[in-house]
Amino acid sequence: MQAISPTIQGRAFPGLATPARTFPILAVLALAAALLLAPAGLRTAQAQDGDGGELLDAIVLNLSEEGWAETDLATVHASVDAAFSGETAGQNMRGTVLGALESLAPGADWKLTHFGQVRDSAGLDRWQISAEARMKQDALEGLRDRAETVSKPGMKVTIDHIDFSPVLADRERLRTELRRKIYAAAATELKELQRVFPEQKFSIGQINFVPDAVAPVMLREKAMASPRMMMAEAADSSGGGGMNVSDRITVRALVFIRSGTDDAGDKD
Repeated sequence: MQAISPTIQGRAFPGLATPARTFPILAVLALAAALLLAPAGLRTAQAQDGDGGELLDAIVLNLSEEGWAETDLATVHASVDAAFSGETAGQNMRGTVLGALESLAPGADWKLTHFGQVRDSAGLDRWQISAEARMKQDALEGLRDRAETVSKPGMKVTIDHIDFSPVLADRERLRTELRRKIYAAAATELKELQRVFPEQKFSIGQINFVPDAVAPVMLREKAMASPRMMMAEAADSSGGGGMNVSDRITVRALVFIRSGTDDAGDKD
């Protein structure tokens, strides 16, 4: 390559030679800076073959499993409105209400969710009680008619609505099953990594579950828009088919797999 002598204020300096064609130094510096500032994940996520190759530091997996929460039970919401005079008010009121509910649905495990009492302008003590119970669909037949039968002067039993959606216990059982599948998938990934990169030692550092979403097949707002109509359909239907609501649940997890060289050789 031909060299030229630089000149300073008209004086030549033969000992200082520079190439006639110079490399763009600024471009070289920019390239070096880009490599140094690259995210660590981009530099450590590749394992190179040969001696002195870069080893994997960590791997993050995004795993997800999906399933359907279903139930063959329905939640029946009932209310009891009672009015008594001051002489008889409060005399074993809880037992009276539970007895009426037992006659409404024998064997059902009724839970009282509200128990309120007010006195009206006529001096009568009015009681407003709400209750709910989980029942099989074959127990819903004729439920509305039985509510009319167990009602008596001074006490009215009403079926407010029937909810066919899975409850928390149903959804939690499904989530437990989906988490078990994610654990198995993470173990499979760990085994595969060890097979592909036998020179490294892998272990699972963390499994972080992110909040999952529940997507009902039938919108609850629509199902609850006309509770008495839905109750009538359920009471008149012998099989109750087509009334169940299934919840689609997705469980997601971030799995952090750590890696490092085998420490067996370091102990020698």
